[in-house]
Order: sequence, then structure tokens, then C-alpha cells
Amino acid sequence: MNAEDRQHCQNFEELLTTLKAEAAIYEEFLSLLQQKKQVVIANDVDALREIIHRENRLVRRIETITGERTVQAQSLGVLLKHLETTPTLQQLVEMAPRQFREEISRLRDLLKTRVEQIARVNSENAFLLHSALNLTRGIIGIFLRGEEDKQGHYLPNGQVSSQRTRQKMIDYQI
Repeated sequence: MNAEDRQHCQNFEELLTTLKAEAAIYEEFLSLLQQKKQVVIANDVDALREIIHRENRLVRRIETITGERTVQAQSLGVLLKHLETTPTLQQLVEMAPRQFREEISRLRDLLKTRVEQIARVNSENAFLLHSALNLTRGIIGIFLRGEEDKQGHYLPNGQVSSQRTRQKMIDYQI
């Protein structure tokens, strides 16, 4: 094996390491989204706040690892096929030395599956959060309509002494 072939193998080994790390982060993200779903169902606002914080950290890690993979793919594209655009993982499978093809293809399929699962769970979470907000708005609407009821004190002769409405205070920011 000449020096150029060794360099290509090393580049593909680095790509494999990055793809494995990316798959692990996606798995962690999917698990976190499933936890988020349970927390939303349980109506645990404090836990939801913590999960959102962890979710933001994971998104930054995903952006970083995806950037690394893109740089590696670009350099492999330039080295092997002199491509001006970033090759897809499928193109990298086709360009890879034989010993790397199966593993890159497996990781590509795994990443695709994880992204689809993340999209599905994220849609479910969005639906649950939207439903919870609509329910909260409805309850607040009922509460605010109750303001129209007058409250007063009855005098011994049966007359109402005051037409003041009940005093209610609510922070209506949804």
C-alpha cells in the first residue's frame, strides 16, 4: 500500500469515527426527546425546562459534529474525485475503499433512521405542547369570562349593596 492509499484509509477511518460519534449523539437526542414527551404528558414544567436546556446543548453538539463530517466529506471528495461540492454519504460509500464501504453504508442507514425517528417524536411533542397551550388558553378564557358575574353584599332588605366585580388578577401571557 502506497502513501496515498494509506492517507485515504486514514481519512476514511476518521470519517467512520465521526459518523459513529454522530450516530451516538442522535441516539442521545432521540432518548431526550422521548423523555421530553413523558414530561409534557406529566405536566412537569421544571423537568421540561431542564430537558430544553439539555436539548439545546445537544443541538450545539450535533451542529459541531455535522460540521466536522462535512469538512471530512469535502476533503475526501476533493482527494478522490476532485468534486467541487460536498459528496453525500452514498457517494462516499461508492468512493470508499472496499473495507470501509459496508460500515459507512450501515452508519448512513442508521443516521437516516435516527433523523426520521427524531422528526416523528419532535412532531408528537409539538402536537402535545400545542394541545396543552390550547387547553390552558381555554381555561383562562373561562376564568376571564367569569369576571362578568357581579358580586355584592346583600342588605337585610334584599338589595345588593355593591355592583363591583370580583377582583381577579391573572398574568395572561401564553
